[in-house]
Amino acid sequence: MLRRPALTLCAAIAALTLAFTQNAPAASIPTLSEGEHVLVAVEPLLASMQIAYTLDAGRLVVGDHAYIGPMVIDDGMHYAEPRAIASFLNLSLVYENGVMTFAPPAPRAGAGGTAPSADVIQKLRNRLLDLLNAHRAAAGLRPLVFDSTAGSAAEMQAEDMETAGIMRHTDSEGRSPFQRFKSVGGHASLYGENVAYYGLQISDEENLWIAIDKLDVMMMAEQPPDDGHRRAILNPAFQSVGFGVASGANGTYLAEDFFAR
Repeated sequence: MLRRPALTLCAAIAALTLAFTQNAPAASIPTLSEGEHVLVAVEPLLASMQIAYTLDAGRLVVGDHAYIGPMVIDDGMHYAEPRAIASFLNLSLVYENGVMTFAPPAPRAGAGGTAPSADVIQKLRNRLLDLLNAHRAAAGLRPLVFDSTAGSAAEMQAEDMETAGIMRHTDSEGRSPFQRFKSVGGHASLYGENVAYYGLQISDEENLWIAIDKLDVMMMAEQPPDDGHRRAILNPAFQSVGFGVASGANGTYLAEDFFAR
């Protein structure tokens, strides 16, 4: 029996997280043949990679991000297409000598070492603003304007998340996104935030952009009603946005703060 996961509404302020640790050869994980395709058992894969998840009534969620691909249920176990589940979990998938191996992506040149410079962060903010406005233009919406106050609030949260090693909306002082915005002098009638995590420390612009673009692709691929990140990006009421990017020993963290006056 082939099922698509039942999706439910994300929180008003949504979050995205990906976590992984060790390699997982598929030889130790059950597989299922479906015609010419070989599917991999989801629960053992997640357990072997030590990824926290919920899986209920065909709905797989990592953090607050739902898997939107099809899954086959066989004898109480969920099976998914290997490349699709690897992409969702931000894992590399290697086929060698008839064995599938799932692993965290290997660091590229520029990954690790030092934090990105202020110049790199500014360039990333400009590229991300262009990307989000391209999404909005495709939906017939007015562009967002970068706001430095929202940018300060978003940067505070990105740095706070990286320092704590936790992806969240409430910061280490217990403040909500709107409370952070107000603390730096912001005023708004409507406020929203997307936060996201990528599991590598990256210092150069191009590799950071690859990571951020991948997170954006996942946000924009969300399907209603479980599409809180996508809806924030395409909310016609939002007028302005600020971005925060932090990358260090605990990985790369992104905050997108949207608001309307």
